[in-house]
Amino acid sequence: MTELLPNLITAPLECGVLRDGELQLELVEFISHPIHIVPSYHFRILLRGRAAGTINLRLGWDENLVLYAGHIGYGVHEAFRGHRCAARSVVLLKPLARRHGFEEIWITCDPDNTASRRSCELAGAEFVEIVDLPETSVYYSRGIRQKCRYRLPVAE
Repeated sequence: MTELLPNLITAPLECGVLRDGELQLELVEFISHPIHIVPSYHFRILLRGRAAGTINLRLGWDENLVLYAGHIGYGVHEAFRGHRCAARSVVLLKPLARRHGFEEIWITCDPDNTASRRSCELAGAEFVEIVDLPETSVYYSRGIRQKCRYRLPVAE
């Protein structure tokens, strides 16, 4: 596993235009993630100019992010599912992660979430393992007991 690094990021980098054809990421805010308490970019996913979902990039290397929460979280509105919005958005965030010094990012999802697992694979992430969540995890308190872990290299 990559050595855990301290969370030292306090200001966002210029994102530029993050676009893949008719899909675009629009930066909404750069704030501390409300659950994981790390600096995070929060984007709106737009497909043909319409709000299709959200995605965030969490900057940090604590055990919670690497093992359970992941560096990226996303959600796609039901009407836009099937257009690969999540996978395409993950790929669009790779250069930004690279500029922050990441060599790889971790993405997690519930084992029974086949759509999210497929999104990870379409984005180029490799399945690594399924881990049991500790009782101290915020996810555990929501009834979730396991997470799939995917590793996505971000080097060019």
